[in-house]
Amino acid sequence: MKLSDFSVTIPVNVAWGEMDAFGHVNNVVFFRYMESGRIAYFDKIDLNKKLKHHGLGPILAATECQYLKPLFYPDKLIVGIKVTEIKNTSFVMEQAIFSERSGLVATGKGVVVIFNYATQKKAPIPSELKSFIQKFED
Repeated sequence: MKLSDFSVTIPVNVAWGEMDAFGHVNNVVFFRYMESGRIAYFDKIDLNKKLKHHGLGPILAATECQYLKPLFYPDKLIVGIKVTEIKNTSFVMEQAIFSERSGLVATGKGVVVIFNYATQKKAPIPSELKSFIQKFED
């Protein structure tokens, strides 16, 4: 897995306060890095605008992280994000965290469901959004 495999990347600096009593970045913080990547992807494709006129929005249904190496302050990271699968009401995002000091330190996935907040139910992904994401990822 390499950085060029991802359609969106963002820089992140490791903060001193993200380290725990064991002297490395706390495992929960990795999920924050991936969240920042997800939001950057949404911003890049203008997801909220594309869904708003349908009365829909994204909601995170599942997330996972495989920790490969510990992180330490100071360090500079790049978070990579891409959509790897689009279903009827959801899509899968693959992510990776690359450290300037240590290379690939974590990989992860998230399942994003398109949600109708008025009815509190999942909704089909609008066809124009599906097409846009597919073209964006090609």
